[in-house]
Order: sequence, then structure tokens, then C-alpha cells
Amino acid sequence: MNKLVESLKTLGYSDKEALTYVSLLELGRATAYSVSEKSGLKKPTTHVILGELLKKGAVITIPGAKKKIFTVRSPEELFARAEESLIRAKKSLPDLLSMALESRSEFKTLYYEGIQGLKDSLYYKMKTVKKKELIGFYALVTKDVDPVVLRMFDVWGKDLKENSIRMRGFTPEHSSTERYKPASNDPYRDLRFLPLENYSSEISIEALDDFVRITDIRHLQIVIIDNPHIARTLRQIFEMMWQVLPR
Repeated sequence: MNKLVESLKTLGYSDKEALTYVSLLELGRATAYSVSEKSGLKKPTTHVILGELLKKGAVITIPGAKKKIFTVRSPEELFARAEESLIRAKKSLPDLLSMALESRSEFKTLYYEGIQGLKDSLYYKMKTVKKKELIGFYALVTKDVDPVVLRMFDVWGKDLKENSIRMRGFTPEHSSTERYKPASNDPYRDLRFLPLENYSSEISIEALDDFVRITDIRHLQIVIIDNPHIARTLRQIFEMMWQVLPR
């Protein structure tokens, strides 16, 4: 009986409703008293539950009987009706999703930690961005940065190219950034190197499409602010510097 009860619960019936239904199914036809005896539920409770099952169409009464006799609709019919309800619900899914998007906040802030968090943040919306350009102010690489992180950046750089995302940015003139210096080194050909005495950041700040990513590579802490207004402001600052500072 337990498996039958559990299967009915997946259709939205409560424990007592499922137990009452299965008890009546085994009895075939029965009074509320007999169902109560079979299920182990109290008689007043059984009366209430049978009333709920009547409303849901899971049980029916036998017409013409002197006492109120109940019987069940077949399990096949219950599952068929559930499938029909699901089909109807699916038809309204696009409208429900549209309403959810309208009511949802337009902006969000995401926080990541650790190597896996860094990877997740790097690939955030990579395949769905509309503006295929990444701009940023990049960090020097301290000695205590995990080599795994550097290899991850190498793979990420190749994936940027495969997804046709151009990169432009500023980074400190430092021994740790030499590996990005050759002009032919995609996708870093548009990196400009600034004197270390003027720019020695250990934090990267970049914008891709409508979000900003702030990355502390040393401590593996990343924040993504998905807000087009902030992204646009960072882009404006970047473009002003790009025009003023020499290659």
C-alpha cells in the first residue's frame, strides 16, 4: 500500500487522501465507516477526506443506495487527468515566465569564491552576450597566485577568441604580465601596459556586455554586478583613458 500512497502523493494528494483512496480501491465499494476501518483513520476524519476526494473527482458515490456508498475512479483515470492538467499548464508556461521576468529585479549581484568560483565567474554569460567586447583594468600577478589559476586564464583567453569576444584593457608593466605582451598573443593583442609606479593594481575590474566583474585573483574572491548602468559608466571611463593614454 505504501508505494500506491506515495505515487498518489506525486499527483498532489495528501497522505490521508492517498491512504483513503487506496483503502477504498481495495474495498471496491464501501461506506465511510468501512473505509475508516480499513484505513485506520477516525470516522469523522474519513468523512472529511472523502468529501475532499469527491470534490477532486477521485471518488464518486453510488446512486440509489440506502446508505452513502463510495467507490473510486480508476487509477488510470486519475493519472490521465493529471497528464491533461500538466499539458494545459505547460501551454501557459510562456506567459508565466514572462510575468516572472517582469516582476523580477532587473539587476543582481553575484559573489564567487575559490578556483571553481573564479571559473564560473569568467564564463558568466560568455555564450549569450550581445556586445562582443570585453574591456577592463587588469591586475599584476603576485607570486602567491595558484599556477592553476594562470592556466585557467590561458584556456579562458582561447575561449574568448572562439566566442568572437574582443578584449581591450590596461594592465601594469610588470614581470608577471610579460606573458601577455606579444602583440600576436590572442586575445591580448589590445592590452596596453602602464608604468608600475602609476598603476599597480592587484584587482581586475572589467565589463562585458551589461555586467561588471571585479576579481581579486590573489584571494579568489569575485563579484559580478549585473547592471547595465554600472557597466556603461565603466566603459565610458575606459574609453576616455583609451583615447588619452598611448599604446
